[in-house]
Amino acid sequence: MKFGSGRGENAISRLREDAKDILRFQEKLAEARAEFQRRYLAWSLSESEAECARDFRFVRMVSGSTVPVFLEYIKLLDPADSRNLVLALCKKLHAPEILSSHEKRMCDEYHEFQTVLVRHPSGALLTSARVPPEQLEKQDRFLANRPSKVEVQKLFRGGLRSSSRAELGELVIDRGGSLTYEKRVGDWYLVTAFETGGHSQLRYLHALYALSGGTVGADISGGISVLNWTGVFPETRWSWLLPEEITRVVESVHEICRYFLERADDLIAGLPNPLA
Repeated sequence: MKFGSGRGENAISRLREDAKDILRFQEKLAEARAEFQRRYLAWSLSESEAECARDFRFVRMVSGSTVPVFLEYIKLLDPADSRNLVLALCKKLHAPEILSSHEKRMCDEYHEFQTVLVRHPSGALLTSARVPPEQLEKQDRFLANRPSKVEVQKLFRGGLRSSSRAELGELVIDRGGSLTYEKRVGDWYLVTAFETGGHSQLRYLHALYALSGGTVGADISGGISVLNWTGVFPETRWSWLLPEEITRVVESVHEICRYFLERADDLIAGLPNPLA
């Protein structure tokens, strides 16, 4: 089952064959997947520390509801505690079993900070997501302007297509709210996917496959993105943007993607592809 595959005349039979293929791929790729996850964890920890040292330059490029709260919390910590928290969050997302008790407490304290108590008119105390003043202002501005979802999606698609060039590889999906590129990296295929017009205005991820075409079951990685590798959040999404901000965001996401692509070779160096 690949990008853009349709329904065949014998759909049920084909689904059964696809299920067998997926199981076969997963069995053959189990060792490679485990090795890549080990490498990705080590790389993510190193990158998280580097991102902390550069004052979260890439994380700050992401506009949404998660990053402002993270940055507000980080401001309360000294540099050493900031570093330790980022490393703990990275472990919690990618290998929670290796967290120490102290690191678990650090993560719990951060997640507690993400919510605040508010009093309902009935007198009951309820929890609500924390929204920093700067983010609240941004959301109010967005709601006051109410930009066209179609216009924003069109600006994103046009900007992403013109800025991606050959760095991301071949454009293999270009329809609706999806733009997907594929690039050969060593013996593997790196897929970079952008989604516009969904629950958030923009979402992106990278994934590594053993076969071309985004073959289901032939991947050895999950959704790789900047907030994922730094442990801030599993996915990287942008929201609350006005049309005049799209160009800047397109430049930012392209810079982040280029940063990962320049390091992808090292991540899979010497990793054999059993399906090659």
